[in-house]
Amino acid sequence: MSCLMKNNNFKESAPVFTKHLIDRRVEINSTVRLSCQVNGLPVPLVLWYKDGQPIDFSGGTEGERKSIFREDSDDFYTLELTGVKYNDSGAYAAVASNAIGKASTQCVLEVFNKNRTDPAVPMFVFGLPTTSEAVDSIILSAQIDAYRPVKVQWFRDGIQLRNGRRVDIITDHDGKLELRIACVTTRDSGTYLLRVSNDTGTVESRCEVNVVERAHNDTGMEQISLINHLYSKKPKFVVKPKFQEVEEGQEVIIDSEIVGDPLPKITWLRDGLKSYVL
Repeated sequence: MSCLMKNNNFKESAPVFTKHLIDRRVEINSTVRLSCQVNGLPVPLVLWYKDGQPIDFSGGTEGERKSIFREDSDDFYTLELTGVKYNDSGAYAAVASNAIGKASTQCVLEVFNKNRTDPAVPMFVFGLPTTSEAVDSIILSAQIDAYRPVKVQWFRDGIQLRNGRRVDIITDHDGKLELRIACVTTRDSGTYLLRVSNDTGTVESRCEVNVVERAHNDTGMEQISLINHLYSKKPKFVVKPKFQEVEEGQEVIIDSEIVGDPLPKITWLRDGLKSYVL
């Protein structure tokens, strides 16, 4: 005679991170391991992302530098990067999921060169979402961390976007970047690319945007109101001047971008006194 005993000690549960990823700052060409610990039943599937995009572990030089490990005994998951480069800097995330739920943990990796006085390339605190769905307007946001002036460019399907009546590009002094497009149609669907660069390197983040058409009985008045909100004839800072600390005798460049209709007159002040009129 035989019997089957059921163990009730094991209950299904959503993933829970018991050890989170931590921010790391490592020297160029070194090896770094990003580790986390997650529990869950069934055993979670853990996927890795950089700046909101799935990490490519396929062949080639770049793929060979990246590998993942799982230690079954204590549920540790590790992403290993060998010979790190400046473009490995960024926001990393581990996303764990099973049939019960999902959880994630994030960290920021900064790659530096101790033999250089220049800072590393810009890096994303968080990048664009992988996908986005829009009806009336498109709003995409990201944030960067950079110690030198950067050039910010937005593209849709390879075509650069610029400020206009429907397009509003915002770069804040704290590194927050935002793209707003009003009165969108299905023609605004596509792959949106955010590129941030300075004289030390470039980082990019992508988002697939799908614009859903409104029902035919909509009047479109809400879209008109929205575009009037995003566009103003009054002067408006798109890129605000940013605090900089320089040594005496060193060249300094203060960047800003202002829109308005008609074109605004720009006056620079130093200690409250007029310096230049543009």
